Amino acid sequence: MMRWLGLRYWFVFALVCISAPGWGVSLTQVISREYPSFNVSGSRLVVGRDGNVYLATSDYVLRMTRQGTLKLGSKVTYAMNNVSANADGLIGTANAHFSHSVNVWSPTFPLIGTINDFLNNDKVEYFGPCDVQAGKADFYGFDCNQDRIVRVSPAGKMLTAYPTTSTGESYVRRMARFRVWEGGQRFYIGT
Repeated sequence: MMRWLGLRYWFVFALVCISAPGWGVSLTQVISREYPSFNVSGSRLVVGRDGNVYLATSDYVLRMTRQGTLKLGSKVTYAMNNVSANADGLIGTANAHFSHSVNVWSPTFPLIGTINDFLNNDKVEYFGPCDVQAGKADFYGFDCNQDRIVRVSPAGKMLTAYPTTSTGESYVRRMARFRVWEGGQRFYIGT
């Protein structure tokens, strides 16, 4: 009899604990309204020169304010290595694999122009261009297969190419990243 009373009291105690306010566990299901292949945990985070935040996956770019509002996203060219935005909000993407291109997109994502002047030989390397950075207006794509940085206009036209072999080091077959300092006419390259 004593054993039965003990079990009954434990049962009542467990019932009270489970139903007590503040002691329960609340489960929430979050349903993303973003593009189905958009993977936040696998995305790259970039702050553009326009002050907005950009999250990029392999084929999708999401732009938002620093507060996380005014979100706008779009599917873009596949195999994206990086994204950047200039001061006017134009978006540049570095797309590797078979496209080997730097693409310039308007702030609302229609494609403005494409530069395909990167090494288009997938037997050599899939990853070129490996990076894109925005200057005040122009974009710079790192052609890591030909050891050069290509300057691209906001209209999506190639302006010039700067050899990186003057550094004494080849960046071929490396996913090198770089930064642009237009005022000092310099590139900072990291591997």
